[in-house]
Amino acid sequence: MNYSSSQQLVIGLDALGTAVRSLATTSATKVVAYVSSRGKFFTVLVFEAKENPRVAKEWIRLGSDEEVRRVGASEVVRALSSLLEAEGYRKLSGPMLWDLAPDHVTEMDGAPATVFDVLFSEII
Repeated sequence: MNYSSSQQLVIGLDALGTAVRSLATTSATKVVAYVSSRGKFFTVLVFEAKENPRVAKEWIRLGSDEEVRRVGASEVVRALSSLLEAEGYRKLSGPMLWDLAPDHVTEMDGAPATVFDVLFSEII
């Protein structure tokens, strides 16, 4: 098994937008900053908790930070973005993350890889 091509900074928020200690119990939203190890790139995605009887908690991606407005999430997105940009990272966001990356396939199943897959998800 290969490692992910990114590091992740994860912050959980409760329904009021306050940061929580544990994603497993009290968080309703999580904000994830993916920092690529393939270049000085990052993206920030927001996820919402969905109850699922088969798993403790299922996370549904809501979209890029421009598409999502959750209580507290926009402030966290701005803070993470400012921090990473100050360190010289370039933010990638929006629909282009889900565009296919020419001449790349995923390692696991050989499916066409997206820009997100190549820069932030898996080694391909």
